[in-house]
Amino acid sequence: MRDERKNPNTNHVHTLLPVVERLLAGRGDYPPSFRVWREHGTTDWLLLAAFAGAGRFDTKSDPVIIEGHDLVLVRPGVPHDYTSEDRDDLWDQLWIHFHPRPEWLPWLTWPEVAPGVMRLQLNEPIVREKIVRCLVEAVRVANGGLRQRIDFAMNDLEEALLWCDTQNAPVGRTRLDGRVLAVMDFISQRLDQPIRPADLVKVGGLSASRMAHLFRAQMGVPPARFLDQQRLAHAKGVLDRGAQPIFSIAADLGMDPPYFSHWFKRHTGMSPRGYRRRAEEP
Repeated sequence: MRDERKNPNTNHVHTLLPVVERLLAGRGDYPPSFRVWREHGTTDWLLLAAFAGAGRFDTKSDPVIIEGHDLVLVRPGVPHDYTSEDRDDLWDQLWIHFHPRPEWLPWLTWPEVAPGVMRLQLNEPIVREKIVRCLVEAVRVANGGLRQRIDFAMNDLEEALLWCDTQNAPVGRTRLDGRVLAVMDFISQRLDQPIRPADLVKVGGLSASRMAHLFRAQMGVPPARFLDQQRLAHAKGVLDRGAQPIFSIAADLGMDPPYFSHWFKRHTGMSPRGYRRRAEEP
């Protein structure tokens, strides 16, 4: 997708502007000769990733290297000049042009490495895996045959950006530790089981006391309290949605019905039946 205009300073052939209504995405293996040059950038945001090989985004200052654990985000109106960094290998590049939903804008303030060019380093393997999965799915569904494909792709991109935001640590904010995330996932998938110190050691890779301290420092509550919060959210959601028997909800949370009723009332001031009746009132 090129035209015949050339940059008089570099002799680069100008790359045509993409037509992006909401989202346009792709992935491919690009050879060393590959280059994109758009003198005035685009009106959308651009996200770039490298799954193999490496890319280079040239700026007026130092070039920005795009490799395995990095994502690069380019603001609208910023000149595009990027190519393969490796002269002997292909660049497995994923790219997404998008117009963000308004609520996304606070998530798009990554560390700026050049004017209008931001880079986020994904050093936590668990989070990186989640982000890559979302981005790959966004590209797949955006190029599929569903009538709602762009809506699905936008949702996948939104999830990826939310996970990216957990790794973005501006002044005054702490990056979510992958060990804390692992414990959160472990708890959320086992609401019917108590949290034992041995679980924290196995999942978090730290001593039980150090893991509990790190978890509380990042989440504001100890793991046991986080389990209570997740259980309560699950119970409220089920009671709000329908007629699942209370004994069945109690079993989901590893409790017998009398204890569940007592526990629920202690946290909400209402019995499960009272809470359900409240939800059913017009």
